[in-house]
Amino acid sequence: ELAVKQGAILDAAAKLVRPGGRVVYATCSLLTAENDAIVESFLARHPDFTLTPAAAVLARHGIALDGDLLRLLPHRHNTDGFFAAVLDKKA
Repeated sequence: ELAVKQGAILDAAAKLVRPGGRVVYATCSLLTAENDAIVESFLARHPDFTLTPAAAVLARHGIALDGDLLRLLPHRHNTDGFFAAVLDKKA
C-alpha cells in the first residue's frame, strides 16, 4: 500500500518539473520495495526522465560517495538509513 502511495506522489511531482528540471526521490527507508522498485517503475512510466548518478551530483558539492543511487547505512555511515535517487527531466 505504501509503495503505491509513494509512486503516486512521485508521478504527481513529475508533472511539476520543467524540461531540464530535476526531482529527487528520497526516503528514510532501506527497503527495495520503497526505493529501487519505485524508481525503476517511475522510469518505465516516464521515459522523459533519466537517472542521474547521485555520486556525480554529490561530488560537485565535495561529497565523495559511490553509486547511482544514494544509500546511507547505519553501520557504514553512522546515520539513520536513507535513500535518494536524482531524476532529471530531459530538455
